[in-house]
Amino acid sequence: MRWMRRASFVSGCVFLMAIQAKAGESQQITSFERPEDITEFRTADVKVSQTSQGATEGSCALKIEFAEAEWPHALLEPAIPWNWKHFNGLALDVTNPGTEPLSFGIRIDDAKETHNGATNTRSGTGEALPERTETYLLPFTATPEPFGMKGLPPIASDMKPLKVFAPGEFDSSHICELRIFSHNPKARSQLIVDNIRLAHVPTIDMNGIVDAFGQYTRADWPDKIRDAGQLTATRDAETQQFAARPLLPERDGYGGWTSGPQLPGSGFFRTAKVKTGNGAHTWWLVDPDGYLFLSIGLNSVSLHESRTAITGRESMFAKLPEKDGPLSRHMIPYGNAFSAVVKNGMSYDFYAANVERKYGPGYRESWRDRTFQRMRAWGFNTAGGFSDLAMEFSSHTAYTLAIGARGEHQRISDGISGWRQMDDPFDPAFATQIEESVRSLKPETIRDPWLLGYFSGNEESWGDGRSGKTPRQHYGLAYGTLRKDATSPAKQALLSTLKRKYETIEKLNLAWRTTFENWGQLEKPVEATSSPPPAMTADFSAFLTEFALRYFSVVREAIRKVDPNHLYLGCRFARYTPEAVKAAAEVCDVVSFNIYETAIDEKWDFLKQIDRPCLVSEFHFGALDRGMFAEGLVAARDQRQRAEMYARYVESMAVHPDFVGCHWFQYVDQPTTGRLWDGENFNIGFVSITDTPYPELVESAREAHSRLYDLHFGPTPPFPK
Repeated sequence: MRWMRRASFVSGCVFLMAIQAKAGESQQITSFERPEDITEFRTADVKVSQTSQGATEGSCALKIEFAEAEWPHALLEPAIPWNWKHFNGLALDVTNPGTEPLSFGIRIDDAKETHNGATNTRSGTGEALPERTETYLLPFTATPEPFGMKGLPPIASDMKPLKVFAPGEFDSSHICELRIFSHNPKARSQLIVDNIRLAHVPTIDMNGIVDAFGQYTRADWPDKIRDAGQLTATRDAETQQFAARPLLPERDGYGGWTSGPQLPGSGFFRTAKVKTGNGAHTWWLVDPDGYLFLSIGLNSVSLHESRTAITGRESMFAKLPEKDGPLSRHMIPYGNAFSAVVKNGMSYDFYAANVERKYGPGYRESWRDRTFQRMRAWGFNTAGGFSDLAMEFSSHTAYTLAIGARGEHQRISDGISGWRQMDDPFDPAFATQIEESVRSLKPETIRDPWLLGYFSGNEESWGDGRSGKTPRQHYGLAYGTLRKDATSPAKQALLSTLKRKYETIEKLNLAWRTTFENWGQLEKPVEATSSPPPAMTADFSAFLTEFALRYFSVVREAIRKVDPNHLYLGCRFARYTPEAVKAAAEVCDVVSFNIYETAIDEKWDFLKQIDRPCLVSEFHFGALDRGMFAEGLVAARDQRQRAEMYARYVESMAVHPDFVGCHWFQYVDQPTTGRLWDGENFNIGFVSITDTPYPELVESAREAHSRLYDLHFGPTPPFPK
């Protein structure tokens, strides 16, 4: 191998750079053996140091201690850009010495002036599992998006590929920056990095990667399906398991707790705050018969969750149904799928096809009945968001519905969410469309005691006011409203509030430190400062409160006009602001959060201040040991750890006095080759694409569910009946 001279950094640190390399070889960038290899990092919200805890025994490594901030990172910047054109990947050894998974990322940029995190860059993220050392790979070229997927098949057996973003143009011969980062880590999170090196990434052969059942063809695992006969055998074996296994004890027909105190039944689900065994007052749901109820649910309980695009990717599938064959009904046209290789074409539903193979004629009804059996046997009592109404939940399982404003109305950008803007609740069309959404329900649904309640939307664009966020992130809806013109109802509401408070433009200018000549200038699009003075911050906060109260009140009023019986479950917060959460608590019956973390920890103690029952409307964990290409939003090492993490999570929910349930996302694994509309292909199901339950997860869930009522209530003797 021929080498270029050692090139110095701005302050003298030197690193090896390649001029030529043989395919298949790797080349060291740094192993952090010298003190200057550490001190040359520029840092933001991190502390770096040299440690002996590296991947190689007897050597040194880089320890990064992340502060609790938005994007803490350590950055290397060469005086002369690196030339990495003879390699197509970057590898590094990563150790997580902590007890919790830690999300981290690697980003390299080929230009200082034009990069913005989306162009002229390669960026990859991964999940460093606790107390474990693994080698991660950032490919320069092998990115999943061109294949219509979020995760690719394994590239190398000894390396974990990072999830790659920004797959646009990229010049690996002119690398100006390398940074190691995390996104919103917990305080005191640490990462140990060693042996950063260039690598040759093998070309991925995508031909025939999925078999006739939708499974990865180049790996084996327990319960992998080989033929249709095996499907029917697993069906019969599961039937015998149900016969031999009783349902969870101390449960009524809804899944409520018969050993706890019985309150007056209203005929519908409601909420109550109950004095518990340890003397504290804890929030509960109450089922229609008056028994205390924790909603333990599965999202997307549907027969049709696994469509994947075929057009333009035909070679990836080893066997598809014949055009007029018995399974050809599961080949379905699609249109305008933004993640698909071809936007309009044909898709295939592997899961539905496998269900038909498994249950035969009448497979829809057989699948429905089997799904109900599973949920009760496993200790689930709720079909959560996005579940299939064709399952006819009534008289079987509590369920939820989503309502939304479907139609043209004004929207506001929070400056963060790129794929959807926030509904403008001041627009009369919003209220009309929400009411129409509720009125579209069947009368028997309005009267159904099994309906738990309604969500409005999902992961709406509220901005982000959590710890460490900038004013533009926190007050994104206020900034977005100011950018609108006078035709915006939200803009008119904001201006009306400001005029009442300040009366004259001069008083506003004095408080805001602005120079508006008249109120008319504010009716035009305005870009506010990124560093707002205290008065502007206070006004922005007040507007967020007004905005959120209007949103939740409009939705609640629409629900109550049509349906006075069922709960309003909130909007499934992902990003949120304190103002929005407080407003939701004032208006909604239950406040819902999608919480993709390892557990409900102490940072959720702030919910005690809002004094309202809360629901985890989404969470999950995934692993890569059953032929899937991506773990999902929170990673586990394998199915055994996935099962352990599930039990820990639901138990952490149960011991929190304000949570009244949690819903897992989702019932079925996503398609191996990516779901149709966005390419997600995560191992996040309780059952696989072949309708095969994950036994480790099922057993752990059932055992944990049996303990949840006792955990939530606290120590107490049985109640007399």
